[in-house]
Amino acid sequence: MKKAVLFVVLLLVFLSCFTSVLADGGFVIHDKDIWRMFDEEQQYCAINYKDGVQNMILTVDTAQELIGDKAVWIFPVPANPEEVDINIIKGFPEFLGSNLEDEAENSMSEAFLTMSATQIYPLPFFFVFFGVMSPSAFRASKGLLGEGTDEGVTVYESIEKMGLTTELISAVNEQAFTNYLVSKDLALPGEFKSILEEYIGHDYAFVVSWISDVWEFRNAQKSASGYPYYNRKTAGNTVGVFISFPTDNMYYPLIPTSVYGEKIVPAVIYVMDYVEPEIYDNIRSSAEIDYFFTYRFTAPKDLKPFFKGYETKSAKYYPRYDSGSSEGFEIADLKYTKIKISAPSNALTQDLWIKDEAPKKIIVYESIINRIFWWGLIIFIVLSCLASLIAGIIVFRKDSPSLLRFFFFGLFNLLTLIGVWVAAYFKEVDHKFTDKKQAVYQSLTLSRGKITAIAIPIIFFIILVLLIPLSILLDIESLLLPFILFPFGILLFPFLIFIPLILWGAYKHKKVLAFNLVFTGIFLGLLIISRIILAIII
Repeated sequence: MKKAVLFVVLLLVFLSCFTSVLADGGFVIHDKDIWRMFDEEQQYCAINYKDGVQNMILTVDTAQELIGDKAVWIFPVPANPEEVDINIIKGFPEFLGSNLEDEAENSMSEAFLTMSATQIYPLPFFFVFFGVMSPSAFRASKGLLGEGTDEGVTVYESIEKMGLTTELISAVNEQAFTNYLVSKDLALPGEFKSILEEYIGHDYAFVVSWISDVWEFRNAQKSASGYPYYNRKTAGNTVGVFISFPTDNMYYPLIPTSVYGEKIVPAVIYVMDYVEPEIYDNIRSSAEIDYFFTYRFTAPKDLKPFFKGYETKSAKYYPRYDSGSSEGFEIADLKYTKIKISAPSNALTQDLWIKDEAPKKIIVYESIINRIFWWGLIIFIVLSCLASLIAGIIVFRKDSPSLLRFFFFGLFNLLTLIGVWVAAYFKEVDHKFTDKKQAVYQSLTLSRGKITAIAIPIIFFIILVLLIPLSILLDIESLLLPFILFPFGILLFPFLIFIPLILWGAYKHKKVLAFNLVFTGIFLGLLIISRIILAIII
């Protein structure tokens, strides 16, 4: 790995009532002659990795308002100091994409709802229990590279902006690092200092940011030009930094946060594209990894350098929690990974490394979302054919049923369940699909009463259908259509269709009626079972 660089950035602060700062590393404040750790509420990070270069925005949410005489933020990152680029910034991208796994789940649920609808009889239940099957110009003035050297400490870069001073340094040993801090009138608590010293001698450098007077820094933020900020639900001061450096794998520092002991400081990391973090055992149970996509992503123009490598075009940016708009840009079809680590700080024994590759399950999710019609069609055909085969075996088990014929007979389910029932009667599956040479009819002719029983629901159905165009012609559709379509249209439709079919089978083809009923039940059972299995797998 290349020489590493340790970043320390004390960043922008918004009004005292606003809290949300993002980053990882230690946040130390000098208050009443005592340097102490300043509580962090959350840490936020955005990473864009392109062509071996990691662009990163870091911010931290403080749990309390920034007070005291001085404040310093120190933080590590792997790269050659001469190849590192840093800057102090305001703002953080608003990621409002859709969860990839949830969208795949929703797509599959919609497909199963459509399959259920082809069976006609579940339609009334959809309106009562709908969704039952359903389970978001970084540059400032800089010092010259390698300009300053102070007894074993090299200052590679220095930035002064918004009341802050940020320096990128390397130290040859622990004493040199301590002398550097003393020369800046900075000091660290012993525990945090010992953690940072573990990086010295292991190809790490430091970036140190400090505020000489906190109140002056806060006033500078108030007078700074307005910037659409990334809203958070906490209160305090916003601190953030932009970092760019070469690396073989993406990196996020976790070890410095271990100084907070048992306190949980959630780290939220947004990585552009789908990636796979190397989660170690200590944090495995507390890590959440989700994948998101958005068809249209917008951001303020000052964040454009972060999205290097993406095709952008000018667009208005409307911050989610602020009124008005500003000049910005948009990116089409942005994919990103959200990593949230909520482990106790003392469990953060290693830094986080992230591989630039997508997990195999992502291929499945995207395939389901983009090709749900074909997924649904294949599942529907397989379940229909299996249901027909099983129903044929059960009902005609004593008549040597043709397994192949009954299997492919399930394709009639593409014409809905009505198609299956009607085809079963007309094809006389009770003897044409078995060794039975002749069908047994319960009666060769139907009595007037039986004909009437079959005809009544058919006539009633025809009347309901004819009322629809009639109400439109009479310009009274607003009055009649709601009454026709619901409850009578939707609730009675399955009964008006299947009562004649059931009566026909009861009067003429009891064995075929049994096949139709068994097919109906088995298909529904297979549909539910397959949905449960897919819900577990996906």
